[in-house]
This record gives sequence, C-alpha cells and structure tokens, in this order.
Amino acid sequence: MVGREEKRCTYPMFLTRTDGLLLFRYRLGGSGNGRDYFNVYDESDRSWRRLFEEPFFDGEEERSAYAHQPILGPDGRYHVSWVWRDTPDCSTNHDLGYARSSDLIEWETIDGRGIALPIRLDTPGIVVDPVPVEGGILNGTGRGSLPTAHISLGAVKPAAKGELRLSFSHAKEGTGVWLLDDESLAVVRTEPASPKSLPAELTRVESSFPGMAVRTADDRGASGIPGRRFVLRWETLNSKRDQPHEDPWPEPSMLRVVEVDDSPGAEYP
Repeated sequence: MVGREEKRCTYPMFLTRTDGLLLFRYRLGGSGNGRDYFNVYDESDRSWRRLFEEPFFDGEEERSAYAHQPILGPDGRYHVSWVWRDTPDCSTNHDLGYARSSDLIEWETIDGRGIALPIRLDTPGIVVDPVPVEGGILNGTGRGSLPTAHISLGAVKPAAKGELRLSFSHAKEGTGVWLLDDESLAVVRTEPASPKSLPAELTRVESSFPGMAVRTADDRGASGIPGRRFVLRWETLNSKRDQPHEDPWPEPSMLRVVEVDDSPGAEYP
C-alpha cells in the first residue's frame, strides 16, 4: 500500500469514515510485539497513504495492543477499546484501555484529555481498568487462534431509550440477545438472535489443498440497499494457535466481496 512497515500484516480491517473516506487498519508484528497503523485511500490517484505517519498503537517491542475496530457511537464520535498483551500467551493480557475521536485523527481520553500518538502503555489517561497480568481478561471472544466458541459475547450497542443490546452465545444455553438497563446493566429481557446464514455455495471449500477452510466477515455498516448486505469471503488454513504451518503452503486464495439477499423470505440451505 505505502511501501514500508508492510512485511507482516495481522488483524487487517477496512472501515469508512462518516465523510466516506476509506481507511485500512492493520498490525505490524505479532502477539506480544506489534504496532498498529492506519492507511487512507486517495480516490483521485487510486493510491494509499498514511492517515498519520506514526503508529496508532506502539507496543515498544515489549507488548502489543489487541483492539476492537473503532465504533461510531450515537454521540457522533468513534470509540475504541483494547487490552495489552506482553507475550503470545493470552494470560499476559492486562490493562483495559479506551480512547475516542470525532475524526479518527485527533484522539482523547475518557475525561477529554488530548492523546499524543502513538498510544503506548504509559500514555496518560488511557487505562480505564488496570487488570493485572493473569487477571483473566481476554482480548476478545470472537474468532482467532484461541478456541472460545463455548462462550462468546458481542459488542454492547445502543437500543431503545434506556437500554443496551448485547448478543451472546453459549455452548449449553444457546444464542440470544440481552437487553440491558443502561444504568444498572441488569438484564431487562432476552430476545432470540437474528440468524445470518449464507448460501451453501459460499460456504463450500473450493481449494483442494488439505486443511483449507472458508472464512467470512460481515460488513459492520449498512449497504444502503434494502434487504442486502455485503460479505467478504476467502479460504485459508485452519488456525494453529499462532504457530506456523509447515511447508508446503497453499496458493493465495481469492478475496471476494459478495452481495447477499437478506430480504424477507430469503432462505439458504
């Protein structure tokens, strides 16, 4: 994209700013040793450049930040939270951090103090819960190299006035959505989860290479087309808990953007 700090790319994420600007975020490095960068796409000359030259997160070669993608809140600001990890061992996760921004360029702490980039562990005001190493905090309960399928939680989102939504999945209790009181965080009621299935041809592995599996990622925004959503689809080897796969390796797979019909009555096997 820009020709530097690109020899390794983990946790790639695309996102669109409210003014339509396309951004790309990724981590350079690995577990316990990484820096995060933001790139921005210039439509006029079809090229990428840095959103800011310095990293967004800098682990100083001693740790890395595991962050959620910035989420646009009802206050018109982007909110991001993360934990720090010192080694590939997830038990070294510690210190829950938080920052917010109106434009993804100028950032501030939860109490409104400006943040100088890059964000490091000792950046003033970023730690909102000083969880110690081996304190039990995970860097996420979604897909990754750690099997967390028994219990998983989504992101808290605003719902009706005075309520918040939190999706959950449990090996024994099933899936659903909790409606929480936004003051006490007590569960007001439970609703069934909205299934998001895919046509069978999208979940079928095309590669003949042993161990390949289909991966998909949903768009976090809205398509603007009623009854339609867009999904990224690719094929890769199954996770190996951050350990390298031995030779031979498969050829790169095609990354596709797929338009899915989610209109009422659409059913998939």
